[in-house]
Amino acid sequence: MRKVAATLFFIAALGMLAPPAFAQAPAPAPAPKVTINGLVDFTITSYRNWSGGTGGNQLLVADPTNARDHGWMSRERGVFTITGQVGRTSGVWAVELDFTNGAGVVGNAGNAFNGGLQGQVFSGTTANMDLDTDVASAVETKWLYIETPATGEGSFLPWIPFQSMIMVGAQPWRGTDYKTGILLSGDGPGLTLRTNYTPDIRSTMSYVMVGTSLDPVQAPGANNNWAVTGSLEADILRGLTIKPTFAYASIRGGNCGTNNLGSYAYAGYQPNQCPAGIASTGGGTFPNVNVPAVPASPLDSSRYTIGGDVRWTVGGFSLQPTFYYQWGTAQSFVGAINPATATPNLATPVCTSTTPPGVPCRGGKRDNDISAFVFDTIAGYRIGPLNMQARVMFTPGTAAQHQINNGADLNAYRPINSGFGYMAGWTDIQVGGLDYITSFLVGSTEGLVLRSSPSYDKYGRIFLGGAVDYSLTPQLVFTALGNIAWTANKVNTNSLFSSIGLIPCPAGTGAIPSVFGTCTSNGRGNEQYFGTEAALGMTYRFAPNVALDLVSAYMWTGAALNNAGVAGNLGTITPSAHDADNVWKLSTRLRFTF
Repeated sequence: MRKVAATLFFIAALGMLAPPAFAQAPAPAPAPKVTINGLVDFTITSYRNWSGGTGGNQLLVADPTNARDHGWMSRERGVFTITGQVGRTSGVWAVELDFTNGAGVVGNAGNAFNGGLQGQVFSGTTANMDLDTDVASAVETKWLYIETPATGEGSFLPWIPFQSMIMVGAQPWRGTDYKTGILLSGDGPGLTLRTNYTPDIRSTMSYVMVGTSLDPVQAPGANNNWAVTGSLEADILRGLTIKPTFAYASIRGGNCGTNNLGSYAYAGYQPNQCPAGIASTGGGTFPNVNVPAVPASPLDSSRYTIGGDVRWTVGGFSLQPTFYYQWGTAQSFVGAINPATATPNLATPVCTSTTPPGVPCRGGKRDNDISAFVFDTIAGYRIGPLNMQARVMFTPGTAAQHQINNGADLNAYRPINSGFGYMAGWTDIQVGGLDYITSFLVGSTEGLVLRSSPSYDKYGRIFLGGAVDYSLTPQLVFTALGNIAWTANKVNTNSLFSSIGLIPCPAGTGAIPSVFGTCTSNGRGNEQYFGTEAALGMTYRFAPNVALDLVSAYMWTGAALNNAGVAGNLGTITPSAHDADNVWKLSTRLRFTF
């Protein structure tokens, strides 16, 4: 935060040093105006094996092998954006409301804030509507920011000739990349400066406040976690635009915010310490398991990203390649077991073959090298009412036998903030699609979920997709999409799915190798095929600003989704994997925008 304050102070000082020639009598202030716009959605979804951990067994973690996971739900979302504007300066407040209809869970007395069973609601919603629909404390502030000129006429740096706008506060991240969710998307607090140098050259620079070190009495263990991005967009010639981009993220103790975005765990590697300063109680993978909890400084991560986007359009043909490479270091907490027996003692693990059994071992921190990339390209062709597109994505990963907590490289690419939007529009099951509040495998760590992670856990991912839109009339559009996916490295399917520290894996998260519930494995991967999906849908705009959407989707799951069960449900832990079940989903949405 001190960096931001110093930057703003420096800019303000420059403004006060403006030459006298610019010190003219101020023009009469424009009349203020206030506008409001937004949307209201009503959605109904029926599903099987998709619900993200809210199915019949009420497990905390999604489990694609659970055939009892089926149901249906209806919900509504409202987003209302109020903008106050005077001249070129605006103040924006956006509020969001998300409700599931019906009590939702046994014993719920109306909503999550009013006697609900452990406050449970369907993934992605804030509260439940039941009879009488009086729900308190369910309004979310989505954005709250100021946007004002930084340079050019009417700014606080008026002698600088080019135009730029600065946004400060809780804001939508826009302008860093072209593909939603691949580097910096969604919302968050910070600062963004957008500059137009010439009609053909533009830049976007952002400072992202991931976490802030506050008063240690009020927020003990809090850390300054932050990221910066900078991109330069240039129109090289008609139809060809390039956008080189650089980003840096400094995360100390992980991200304890929404779903650990940008710092999610995988394969038992858990970088998020909440509150910071307490070491995790186990590495979750062989040979680093069940390390006793000891006070420790937070785990640090420094991550650099470089690459960019290209857009090329010639007639009806378009090509949009994206490439980002990441490097840096990320710490892991390391312990050990007795290799003489290859069996951990859950109470008092030991360190080496020469250490007598029963002697406690204390772990330490290790620097892991980060070396990851993502390649993502969209090619399309439009002819009249027909639009055809194809998409290819590849990101590498780490082999099953290489354990992150034992010093393996981190090869899984991670965005700063996906905004839960990566690959949206290319899959209706793996990413929420029409019913966008949740996605396949939500409820486990976000490192397993495509909307947040190009990689599947630590294993990487290969994704091939196609989509076709046909406008029968301007008001009626039919769509079809399909995709097939594999993991870049073979998955150890004898793994537990876990989102939080539960026995027998106290700190395990992600897809954790497991044999007989010991959370230890030195096995190699055995499956790569993730699944094949097909979906059909339509959009009918039958009235001004009103659209009715329908979609049906089916996914034939691959053997890479097989697993040994869910951590915490001891009855599911077996020495062999359970087969994943196929998934289907039907959704309809009525949307009004204004």
